[in-house]
Amino acid sequence: MIKENGNCPPGSGCRVVGRYHSRRNRVLLVSFQLKGGAPGQVVLKIYPAAEGAAAEYRHLSELAAAGISVPQPLALDGFRLYLQHLEGLLLTEIVERSLVPQAVWTESLAQWYCRLHRATLDREGNVFLKTDNNLRNFIYREGSFYGLDFEDCSRGAPARDIGQLCAFILADRPAFTGAKQAAVAELVARYLSGSGLCSPEEIQRETRCELERMAERRLEEREAIKAFIDYLSVAGNAIFPRPV
Repeated sequence: MIKENGNCPPGSGCRVVGRYHSRRNRVLLVSFQLKGGAPGQVVLKIYPAAEGAAAEYRHLSELAAAGISVPQPLALDGFRLYLQHLEGLLLTEIVERSLVPQAVWTESLAQWYCRLHRATLDREGNVFLKTDNNLRNFIYREGSFYGLDFEDCSRGAPARDIGQLCAFILADRPAFTGAKQAAVAELVARYLSGSGLCSPEEIQRETRCELERMAERRLEEREAIKAFIDYLSVAGNAIFPRPV
Protein backbone atom coordinates (compact mmCIF):
# COMPACT_ATOMS: atom_id res chain seq x y z
CA MET A 1 0.00 0.00 0.00
CA ILE A 2 1.35 3.41 -0.95
CA LYS A 3 1.30 5.96 1.85
CA GLU A 4 -0.76 9.16 1.67
CA ASN A 5 2.40 11.15 0.90
CA GLY A 6 3.09 8.98 -2.13
CA ASN A 7 5.99 7.07 -0.57
CA CYS A 8 6.33 3.30 -0.43
CA PRO A 9 6.47 1.76 3.06
CA PRO A 10 9.82 0.13 4.01
CA GLY A 11 9.89 -3.53 3.08
CA SER A 12 6.86 -3.26 0.79
CA GLY A 13 8.83 -4.27 -2.30
CA CYS A 14 7.74 -1.21 -4.26
CA ARG A 15 9.44 2.07 -5.01
CA VAL A 16 8.61 5.32 -6.77
CA VAL A 17 10.72 5.51 -9.93
CA GLY A 18 9.15 8.47 -11.72
CA ARG A 19 6.83 11.44 -11.41
CA TYR A 20 4.57 12.93 -14.08
CA HIS A 21 3.47 16.52 -14.61
CA SER A 22 0.01 17.27 -13.23
CA ARG A 23 -1.48 20.54 -12.06
CA ARG A 24 -4.03 19.02 -9.70
CA ASN A 25 -2.93 15.52 -8.70
CA ARG A 26 0.22 13.65 -7.75
CA VAL A 27 1.02 11.17 -10.52
CA LEU A 28 3.73 8.62 -9.83
CA LEU A 29 5.33 5.69 -11.62
CA VAL A 30 5.65 2.84 -9.13
CA SER A 31 7.88 -0.20 -9.62
CA PHE A 32 7.22 -3.48 -7.80
CA GLN A 33 7.90 -7.20 -8.04
CA LEU A 34 5.36 -9.59 -9.49
CA LYS A 35 4.96 -13.14 -8.24
CA GLY A 36 8.02 -15.05 -9.32
CA GLY A 37 10.24 -11.99 -9.05
CA ALA A 38 9.48 -10.37 -12.41
CA PRO A 39 9.41 -6.54 -12.32
CA GLY A 40 6.18 -4.63 -12.87
CA GLN A 41 5.12 -1.00 -13.06
CA VAL A 42 1.88 0.88 -12.47
CA VAL A 43 0.86 4.52 -12.54
CA LEU A 44 -0.51 5.85 -9.26
CA LYS A 45 -2.69 8.97 -9.23
CA ILE A 46 -3.27 10.56 -5.84
CA TYR A 47 -6.22 12.98 -5.82
CA PRO A 48 -7.08 15.74 -3.35
CA ALA A 49 -10.45 14.04 -2.81
CA ALA A 50 -11.80 10.53 -3.26
CA GLU A 51 -14.57 11.79 -5.55
CA GLY A 52 -12.04 12.65 -8.27
CA ALA A 53 -10.46 9.22 -8.13
CA ALA A 54 -13.86 7.51 -8.25
CA ALA A 55 -14.97 9.63 -11.22
CA GLU A 56 -11.91 8.80 -13.29
CA TYR A 57 -12.09 5.12 -12.35
CA ARG A 58 -15.71 5.02 -13.52
CA HIS A 59 -15.01 6.87 -16.77
CA LEU A 60 -12.00 4.71 -17.65
CA SER A 61 -13.88 1.50 -16.86
CA GLU A 62 -16.78 2.49 -19.12
CA LEU A 63 -14.52 3.60 -21.96
CA ALA A 64 -12.34 0.49 -21.80
CA ALA A 65 -15.48 -1.67 -21.90
CA ALA A 66 -16.58 0.23 -25.02
CA GLY A 67 -13.29 -0.53 -26.77
CA ILE A 68 -11.76 2.95 -26.43
CA SER A 69 -7.97 2.98 -26.06
CA VAL A 70 -7.29 4.18 -22.51
CA PRO A 71 -5.09 2.95 -19.66
CA GLN A 72 -6.76 0.06 -17.87
CA PRO A 73 -7.92 1.09 -14.38
CA LEU A 74 -6.43 -1.54 -12.07
CA ALA A 75 -7.62 -0.61 -8.58
CA LEU A 76 -9.35 2.16 -6.66
CA ASP A 77 -8.40 2.83 -3.04
CA GLY A 78 -10.01 5.97 -1.66
CA PHE A 79 -8.23 8.92 -3.23
CA ARG A 80 -5.66 6.64 -4.93
CA LEU A 81 -6.17 5.23 -8.43
CA TYR A 82 -3.85 2.58 -9.88
CA LEU A 83 -3.56 2.53 -13.67
CA GLN A 84 -1.88 0.50 -16.38
CA HIS A 85 1.50 1.99 -17.29
CA LEU A 86 1.85 2.75 -21.01
CA GLU A 87 5.14 3.56 -22.72
CA GLY A 88 5.02 5.77 -25.78
CA LEU A 89 5.26 9.27 -27.23
CA LEU A 90 3.17 12.15 -25.94
CA LEU A 91 1.17 14.01 -28.58
CA THR A 92 2.96 17.22 -27.60
CA GLU A 93 6.31 15.58 -28.47
CA ILE A 94 4.98 14.41 -31.83
CA VAL A 95 3.61 17.86 -32.75
CA GLU A 96 6.67 19.78 -31.60
CA ARG A 97 9.38 17.45 -32.93
CA SER A 98 7.70 15.77 -35.93
CA LEU A 99 8.46 12.31 -34.51
CA VAL A 100 5.64 10.63 -36.46
CA PRO A 101 4.58 11.50 -40.04
CA GLN A 102 1.72 13.99 -40.02
CA ALA A 103 -0.56 11.80 -42.15
CA VAL A 104 -0.05 8.93 -39.71
CA TRP A 105 -0.68 10.71 -36.42
CA THR A 106 -3.59 12.83 -37.68
CA GLU A 107 -5.33 9.70 -38.96
CA SER A 108 -4.73 7.83 -35.69
CA LEU A 109 -5.90 10.73 -33.53
CA ALA A 110 -8.97 11.39 -35.69
CA GLN A 111 -9.93 7.72 -35.44
CA TRP A 112 -9.56 7.79 -31.64
CA TYR A 113 -12.08 10.63 -31.43
CA CYS A 114 -14.35 8.98 -34.00
CA ARG A 115 -14.50 5.82 -31.87
CA LEU A 116 -15.08 7.78 -28.67
CA HIS A 117 -17.86 9.93 -30.07
CA ARG A 118 -19.66 7.28 -32.09
CA ALA A 119 -19.61 4.80 -29.21
CA THR A 120 -21.21 7.32 -26.84
CA LEU A 121 -23.63 9.14 -29.19
CA ASP A 122 -27.14 9.64 -27.78
CA ARG A 123 -30.45 10.49 -29.44
CA GLU A 124 -29.91 14.22 -28.93
CA GLY A 125 -26.60 14.13 -30.82
CA ASN A 126 -24.51 14.57 -27.67
CA VAL A 127 -21.44 12.46 -26.95
CA PHE A 128 -19.04 11.73 -24.11
CA LEU A 129 -16.52 14.57 -24.26
CA LYS A 130 -12.86 14.14 -23.40
CA THR A 131 -13.15 17.76 -22.18
CA ASP A 132 -9.45 18.19 -21.30
CA ASN A 133 -7.83 17.89 -24.73
CA ASN A 134 -4.37 19.06 -23.72
CA LEU A 135 -1.65 17.61 -25.94
CA ARG A 136 -0.03 15.98 -22.90
CA ASN A 137 -3.15 13.87 -22.42
CA PHE A 138 -2.48 11.53 -25.35
CA ILE A 139 0.18 8.88 -25.70
CA TYR A 140 1.06 7.19 -29.01
CA ARG A 141 2.22 3.57 -28.96
CA GLU A 142 2.24 0.77 -31.50
CA GLY A 143 0.44 2.90 -34.08
CA SER A 144 -2.45 4.00 -31.87
CA PHE A 145 -3.28 6.84 -29.50
CA TYR A 146 -4.40 6.30 -25.92
CA GLY A 147 -6.30 9.03 -24.10
CA LEU A 148 -5.18 10.05 -20.60
CA ASP A 149 -6.83 12.03 -17.81
CA PHE A 150 -10.59 11.52 -17.59
CA GLU A 151 -11.31 13.10 -14.23
CA ASP A 152 -13.35 16.02 -15.58
CA CYS A 153 -15.55 14.80 -18.41
CA SER A 154 -18.97 15.83 -19.65
CA ARG A 155 -21.49 15.30 -22.43
CA GLY A 156 -22.14 17.70 -25.26
CA ALA A 157 -21.65 18.45 -28.94
CA PRO A 158 -18.68 16.58 -30.48
CA ALA A 159 -17.35 19.78 -32.07
CA ARG A 160 -16.41 21.00 -28.59
CA ASP A 161 -13.76 18.29 -28.23
CA ILE A 162 -12.35 18.71 -31.72
CA GLY A 163 -12.38 22.51 -31.58
CA GLN A 164 -10.51 22.56 -28.28
CA LEU A 165 -8.00 20.04 -29.60
CA CYS A 166 -7.41 22.18 -32.71
CA ALA A 167 -6.84 25.25 -30.54
CA PHE A 168 -4.24 23.41 -28.46
CA ILE A 169 -2.41 22.22 -31.59
CA LEU A 170 -2.46 25.65 -33.23
CA ALA A 171 -1.28 27.47 -30.09
CA ASP A 172 1.48 24.98 -29.29
CA ARG A 173 4.83 26.79 -29.53
CA PRO A 174 5.90 27.84 -32.06
CA ALA A 175 2.28 28.85 -32.46
CA PHE A 176 0.13 29.23 -35.57
CA THR A 177 2.76 28.06 -38.06
CA GLY A 178 1.84 26.84 -41.51
CA ALA A 179 2.70 23.31 -40.39
CA LYS A 180 0.30 23.55 -37.43
CA GLN A 181 -2.47 24.85 -39.68
CA ALA A 182 -1.88 22.04 -42.17
CA ALA A 183 -1.98 19.45 -39.39
CA VAL A 184 -5.27 20.83 -38.07
CA ALA A 185 -6.78 20.88 -41.57
CA GLU A 186 -5.82 17.24 -42.09
CA LEU A 187 -7.03 16.19 -38.65
CA VAL A 188 -10.40 17.89 -39.08
CA ALA A 189 -10.92 16.45 -42.57
CA ARG A 190 -10.16 12.94 -41.31
CA TYR A 191 -12.45 13.30 -38.30
CA LEU A 192 -15.34 14.64 -40.38
CA SER A 193 -14.96 11.88 -42.96
CA GLY A 194 -14.86 9.22 -40.24
CA SER A 195 -17.59 10.46 -37.93
CA GLY A 196 -20.09 12.62 -39.82
CA LEU A 197 -21.18 14.03 -36.47
CA CYS A 198 -20.62 17.76 -37.01
CA SER A 199 -19.63 20.39 -39.57
CA PRO A 200 -16.34 22.22 -40.17
CA GLU A 201 -18.13 25.46 -39.28
CA GLU A 202 -19.02 24.08 -35.85
CA ILE A 203 -15.43 22.99 -35.23
CA GLN A 204 -14.11 26.37 -36.36
CA ARG A 205 -16.50 28.12 -33.98
CA GLU A 206 -15.40 25.96 -31.04
CA THR A 207 -11.74 26.54 -31.95
CA ARG A 208 -12.29 30.29 -31.84
CA CYS A 209 -14.02 30.00 -28.46
CA GLU A 210 -11.11 28.04 -27.00
CA LEU A 211 -8.56 30.48 -28.44
CA GLU A 212 -10.50 33.34 -26.86
CA ARG A 213 -10.29 31.57 -23.50
CA MET A 214 -6.56 31.06 -24.04
CA ALA A 215 -6.10 34.76 -24.75
CA GLU A 216 -7.59 35.53 -21.34
CA ARG A 217 -5.23 33.26 -19.40
CA ARG A 218 -2.03 33.44 -21.51
CA LEU A 219 -1.18 37.10 -21.03
CA GLU A 220 2.20 37.02 -22.81
CA GLU A 221 0.65 35.41 -25.89
CA ARG A 222 -2.61 37.36 -25.89
CA GLU A 223 -1.87 39.64 -28.85
CA ALA A 224 -0.63 36.79 -31.04
CA ILE A 225 -3.69 34.71 -30.21
CA LYS A 226 -6.07 37.58 -30.93
CA ALA A 227 -4.31 38.24 -34.23
CA PHE A 228 -4.82 34.62 -35.25
CA ILE A 229 -8.48 34.76 -34.25
CA ASP A 230 -8.84 37.69 -36.66
CA TYR A 231 -6.98 35.69 -39.31
CA LEU A 232 -9.52 32.87 -38.95
CA SER A 233 -12.23 35.25 -40.14
CA VAL A 234 -10.42 35.40 -43.48
CA ALA A 235 -8.69 32.02 -43.83
CA GLY A 236 -10.86 29.78 -41.66
CA ASN A 237 -12.33 27.84 -44.57
CA ALA A 238 -8.84 26.78 -45.66
CA ILE A 239 -7.98 25.48 -42.18
CA PHE A 240 -11.38 23.85 -41.61
CA PRO A 241 -12.33 22.50 -45.05
CA ARG A 242 -15.28 20.32 -45.85
CA PRO A 243 -14.31 16.67 -46.42
CA VAL A 244 -14.09 15.63 -50.05
